[in-house]
Amino acid sequence: MHMINRSLLLCTVLAAAFLGAPAPTLAAETVTITEFVASNNGGLQDEDGTYPDWIEIFNSGITTVNLDGWFLTDSAANLTKWRLPATNIAPNGFIIVFASGKNRAVAGAPLHTSFSLSAGGEYLALVHPDGTTIANEFAPAFPGQIQNVSYGIGQNLQVTKLLSNTGPARVFVAPSGALGTTWTATDFDMSGTFIPGGTNYNLRFVSMTGTVGNPARVLIYLGEVGDVYIDDLFLANGTNAEAGTNLIVNGNFETPLLGAPSLTNFFTSVGSYHANSVINATNAHSGSNSLHVISTNNSSFGLTRILYKDIPGATNGQVCTLSFWYRPTFSATNLFVRMQSSTIGSSITPAAVLTPAVTADIYDAVWLNATNGVGYETSVAGFAVRNIRANVGVCDQTTADTVLATPAMQSAVFTETRGVVNYLSTGGSGNFGGDSTYPGMSIGVDENNFVTEATGIITIPTNGFYTFGVNSDDGFRLDIGVNSFSSPGPSTTVAAFNLAAGDYPVRLVAFECGGGASVEAFAANGNFGGFNASFRLIGDTAGGGLVVKSLPTGNGGSLRQYIKTDVQTNMLNKNAATYIRLPFGVTNPAAYSTLTLRMQYDDGFVAYLNGLEIARRAAPAGTPAWNAPATTNRSTASARIYEEMDVTGSLGLLLTGTNWLAVQGLRAATNAPDFLIVAELVENKVLGLANHYFSTPSPGAVNGSGFYAYVDNLKFTPGRGWFDTTNISVTITSATPGVTIRYTLDGSVP
Repeated sequence: MHMINRSLLLCTVLAAAFLGAPAPTLAAETVTITEFVASNNGGLQDEDGTYPDWIEIFNSGITTVNLDGWFLTDSAANLTKWRLPATNIAPNGFIIVFASGKNRAVAGAPLHTSFSLSAGGEYLALVHPDGTTIANEFAPAFPGQIQNVSYGIGQNLQVTKLLSNTGPARVFVAPSGALGTTWTATDFDMSGTFIPGGTNYNLRFVSMTGTVGNPARVLIYLGEVGDVYIDDLFLANGTNAEAGTNLIVNGNFETPLLGAPSLTNFFTSVGSYHANSVINATNAHSGSNSLHVISTNNSSFGLTRILYKDIPGATNGQVCTLSFWYRPTFSATNLFVRMQSSTIGSSITPAAVLTPAVTADIYDAVWLNATNGVGYETSVAGFAVRNIRANVGVCDQTTADTVLATPAMQSAVFTETRGVVNYLSTGGSGNFGGDSTYPGMSIGVDENNFVTEATGIITIPTNGFYTFGVNSDDGFRLDIGVNSFSSPGPSTTVAAFNLAAGDYPVRLVAFECGGGASVEAFAANGNFGGFNASFRLIGDTAGGGLVVKSLPTGNGGSLRQYIKTDVQTNMLNKNAATYIRLPFGVTNPAAYSTLTLRMQYDDGFVAYLNGLEIARRAAPAGTPAWNAPATTNRSTASARIYEEMDVTGSLGLLLTGTNWLAVQGLRAATNAPDFLIVAELVENKVLGLANHYFSTPSPGAVNGSGFYAYVDNLKFTPGRGWFDTTNISVTITSATPGVTIRYTLDGSVP
């Protein structure tokens, strides 16, 4: 008798391209189940902070569908098992239903079915309100599921970007509502030269206060060859810029003293000093005209010197404020504007920040050159902490670093912001009391094989030696700037470094292999060889510890990676809103069949395409004011995820050539700790459908292209056993359609 061991066949199963069961026929259905997860561990979180199974429903139609009375079921014998409430699903829109068994069906609130999904595979269907018509189903059962891997319809999608999230932008934090909605128009003049990635030359306002001398004349000249525009030259009596009557008659360069606007009508000619300067009909701050000061010679006094005739009402010794707007050009040089024989005057370097004075209500309000991804994020006190359960043994620093960098080695990830690193799981406390539980764990419950990472920025207050220490069980590595020290196992370890005053990045990586688990991070001013009473936990500022700060973390994470233009200085504590203009080109508007606006936003926005509103979120009713706050405070976790809005109805607004998407970004308050606007306009075309496992679940978004080719186990007929002859016919099959099975009989690789 002979026994054949099928393991000796060394069979390798290769999946054909786009391996998977054929998708349900969807031609007549627009509302379908497109994705689900039946084994969720640390993925999508519900409002209770738990991780239930979930089901994604998609509307591929062109009209909004009310799901009131539709059903979800996991039983072919009970098609009306769980009823959906009145919930609108927009064209090309998604909704998520948690398959948690919590049975929550309140319109406008997170939805939870009365059943959960079986990871081993079972029936699943979406049913029309009549209770019998099946919109789509996974029958007789969906295949066995893998933890944190989703399954559903692979939407083989062609995405054409009209507006990229990496493209140029213009940003303006308005000082008033003077612009109205004109800033949203395609032909809006942003009063500056738009050079993506280059230098931005914009109108700037300058004012200076002093005493008028004798004679009272305005002197304007350039110190070197170059040119510059000035406008609205204003001499006010007193200390407030542009207050009351302008003592310089027609200083706006619009209405001449006599005849058409010209230098002759404004200024007294001194030789040919102003021969190259002209009244210009462009680049004006307001009205039609400005003064274009041009110099073709180098001179400390300036061969383009222009002297005003007289200043009626200005007398010797009078306190006045001289102000003007100016715009430098690419050849700009030093601009001198002053009252002759007076203490009022300045030399303005066009590239510099406005000097010498700017009034509180008139400031350098300009359209800034920017990149899509406008926002800011303030730091918070404490460490940003990640605690990671590994699916491998973690007993050395190299493995700990690998686990941090390899998601496939992470079975669960927990994050938080913590004022100090003083964690305890089991075992005794270290050098400090007030232990905290590790994120995602409990004190007194033994946990093994996990990695804790704490990052932040510490402030060294004065120059000198500082000793840092870590008490850990098991090993750790602590980095302070370019300095580092570590221990491979349980210990209290200290190291001293001579540091200059300032901020330093700090990163602690500690690992737990087995046994008790604890870690503390502390420091003291001075050079010490071991632990003593001088040490304080880093971050314990009340007890004298070093200050530490970090970007926000916790379940929401950070927005920093999405911010390409930081507007913290422009917005924080100044304005809850900002204007953003994003240009993009279109060759043939008729070539597009759909249009989707993709937004990452915190907290709200109103979007306009070529001057007309196309979408809004968390915005006040009507046209928001220039400083309007958002109506809600959006979570960071939500802001990190693109929300897709179907705006196909606005396809007719597209123009051949340059188009503008204008976005008024809104924060919940002027002192909000973060802000983000990232915008994309895309055309989505679904080219084909097939069921797949997805390597990256995408709840509420189009399914991705990362497929897993899981196949069912091979079946050998006849099975393993003893046989009377060696002349045996063996059939190898798999229940998974479309697989290619390769095998050998001599032990070689197939």
